[in-house]
Amino acid sequence: MIVNTDIDIDIADRDQLLKIIKGIPAMIARENNKQVKHNTGVYFHDIPSNPFSGLSTIDHKEAEKMGYFKIDVLNVSLYKNIKTKKQLVELLDKEPMWELLLHSDIVEQLFHINNYAKLVAEYKPESVEQLAMILAIIRPGKKLLVGKSWEQIEADVWLRPTDDTYFFKKSHAIAYALTIAVQLNLIVEEFKRFHPNVEWTRNQRLCYWINAYNIFTIKLIIDNYPVSSITSIAPKPWDIMFVTLGNHTYSLNQIENGIIRDRFEEPRIHFAIVCASFSCPKLQNKAFEATNLYGQLTNATKSFS
Repeated sequence: MIVNTDIDIDIADRDQLLKIIKGIPAMIARENNKQVKHNTGVYFHDIPSNPFSGLSTIDHKEAEKMGYFKIDVLNVSLYKNIKTKKQLVELLDKEPMWELLLHSDIVEQLFHINNYAKLVAEYKPESVEQLAMILAIIRPGKKLLVGKSWEQIEADVWLRPTDDTYFFKKSHAIAYALTIAVQLNLIVEEFKRFHPNVEWTRNQRLCYWINAYNIFTIKLIIDNYPVSSITSIAPKPWDIMFVTLGNHTYSLNQIENGIIRDRFEEPRIHFAIVCASFSCPKLQNKAFEATNLYGQLTNATKSFS
């Protein structure tokens, strides 16, 4: 009897769970009778096991055919930043700032796609469904779809490969895409909570305000999408008080003129902040960093001229 059960449990601390609920780790049979521990699979019912290694003595694929079923217990560290079920539901319900996926330094922090920043930027996913398809085409069974159009990918990506090569089922891909959406929302939340203080260096403070300006300009567009122009949101959109950072609320104009220009006297600011109008510079594909600020501002200035 083949068991079709396929259960994943995502948890902040896998080791802590397995100390409380004892299980038998699944085993992968390699060549030359070598047996290795499955990265995530655990049996929580009786199955023959090696008294020395503690592993199941049956390869996990053979065990499935025999009627045993494993549960995959995965470490997902982002859950350490989620304190309540209510917070998780709110993060799931909130539309992420998909434009953040164009920034390689953001993508490098994300679950499953951290090594695929270039591919993600090429496809520019704008929904959970599109992100799920990106997750699917980086698996061995669907890598042939890399470089294809969205229409071609959608037509084939959820079909089981004829050679049984590993691929993502749609349910798995959607679940992981939702996890990444939560991560994106957490990144924005964390950014909002932090606020510059006297212990920060000048460059750290300047980077913070430049990045804040650019992120919240993007947010203003997304929150009102679709728009033909930023000025269709309001006659003076840069004066809207909507940027909440720490315990303070600002307008984009206050950040630009009352903080960045007034406090830092940096002439290259014009080439770093993006006001979402045709006369503004292009949005950089990386956040500004204190350790590389001079070079980033110089490059931004050169690319605009």
